[in-house]
Amino acid sequence: MYKKRGILIGLIILLFSFACITQEVYAAVTPSFGARNLKTGMRGGDVQDLQKALNYLGYPTETDGIFGPSTKYALMQFQKSVSLQADGIGGAATFRALNDILEGCWYEVKPGDNLSSLAKTYRTSVQGIMATNGLTRTTIKAGEKLLLTIGSEFNRAYIVQRGDNLSVLAKRFGVSLEKLLDVNSIEDPEYLCIGQQLLIPQSLPSRYNLGSQDESLVIIWPVTSRRITSGYGWRPHPIGGNRQFHGGIDIGVSTGTSVYAAAAGRVKSVGRGWQNGYGNNIVLDHGRGITTWYGHLSEILVKEGQWVTQGQQIAKSGNTGMSTGPHLDFRIKIGDDTIDPLKWLP
Repeated sequence: MYKKRGILIGLIILLFSFACITQEVYAAVTPSFGARNLKTGMRGGDVQDLQKALNYLGYPTETDGIFGPSTKYALMQFQKSVSLQADGIGGAATFRALNDILEGCWYEVKPGDNLSSLAKTYRTSVQGIMATNGLTRTTIKAGEKLLLTIGSEFNRAYIVQRGDNLSVLAKRFGVSLEKLLDVNSIEDPEYLCIGQQLLIPQSLPSRYNLGSQDESLVIIWPVTSRRITSGYGWRPHPIGGNRQFHGGIDIGVSTGTSVYAAAAGRVKSVGRGWQNGYGNNIVLDHGRGITTWYGHLSEILVKEGQWVTQGQQIAKSGNTGMSTGPHLDFRIKIGDDTIDPLKWLP
């Protein structure tokens, strides 16, 4: 009898331990949101996880753990995309939709983890993880939740063949040598082995339809003028005369013309003075590595780190830097790659 009771107690302890372990593993791969409805004014880790999820899915917002206007707007856009009531409140139906989409994408940072090791494991880059999760620092803490997916920057695998070298491969696949070294954590570009697997970052991520606007990010004209004085692509430099690639479009406007945010986002940087010929300029970060650039400004009306809404005035146009006349140099970048703004503008 005592033997049977001992076996029964042992089984109960074993089942209880298994339940605890299962719960621990489950908790390690799920976000913290869902325990309460989230709405404007709330703060906490669950709000920050919600913000990370929205950024990851292409609805840029703050990642500060404070449910502000940008978070509400991003949440409403997500709710519309999944045919839910766009009330800007994180409720059960919204969290269910988010969890269905992001199942298996959450990762809980473990002791000893760092961004470099995670980037290698998930075949992405440190910059990619930071952009996805809205990180402004390169250090991470145990217990922190990150959104990670294999090959989140659409890297492709390549096996090194006889005669290959990194410079040739970079040229063949249309990526920079620096990017190739970074993604593969290679310190010595001369060291390459036959049979070695390399990750080749795609120069333009396939998740973006570059032939037209990305449906989840609408870009508007940054000024009222539509007069293009210099297009995107190769051209003779207007001052030096040498052939040069122009990574944006020049829009002809007079000095002092209002310049508006082409999309909602955070002010990533503000530059004043010469700035390598770009003059006074602003860079806005819209999430997922997408940035818009505004150059040759006469006056800057925003501060670094500030959140701006689409259509908000951020500057006045000018003629600063290397310029032959007043205009706005407008650029769109995905990561380090520029694209033709006319492919996205309405």
